[in-house]
Amino acid sequence: VGIANVNVNVCDLNQNWLNGVSTDNNGYYTLYGAPAGTYKVQFYAQHLGNYANEWWNNQRRFETADEVVVTTGTTTANIDAQLEIKGSISGTVSDATSSNPIENVHVYVYDLAQNEMGNCYSDANGHYTLNNLDPANYKVYINTIEIPIYIEEWYNDKNSFDNADEVTVNENATTTVDVGLAALPDDA
Repeated sequence: VGIANVNVNVCDLNQNWLNGVSTDNNGYYTLYGAPAGTYKVQFYAQHLGNYANEWWNNQRRFETADEVVVTTGTTTANIDAQLEIKGSISGTVSDATSSNPIENVHVYVYDLAQNEMGNCYSDANGHYTLNNLDPANYKVYINTIEIPIYIEEWYNDKNSFDNADEVTVNENATTTVDVGLAALPDDA
């Protein structure tokens, strides 16, 4: 089944937008008027909810997208996409010693290029969930500035982005990342 209203964008090799069209109710599109040349094609569906954007041919970034060659007088067919459904990271933040849940801990998710992809707070039960993440690897930062009796950390008990364990988010799935925070020493 096709997805309606996906924006199909054509860019030159310098990532300049040249033309675009939206898919019809069956997920089909035809883009007219592209001059002969070499392009990259993006399928943008972020406005539709939980679909991951991609570049042709199943690539996440412009730099790795396959090139599409358009020849005068012909139709370049089969430049299609199967958009993945995004995933999420969810877990519980608790005291490492007592296992009691910790409320109001600020949890951040970063991609591997150190771009923040989302953040939220843990609730009264220590639970948190970050939705709408593209399938990829991430790093999770647990900020305790609002609860200064605990030591902030990167997952999994790491002190920096570079040392943090990667967390894999898969299509249409929730990855569990539970965190046990250590309390600051009494003399801190």
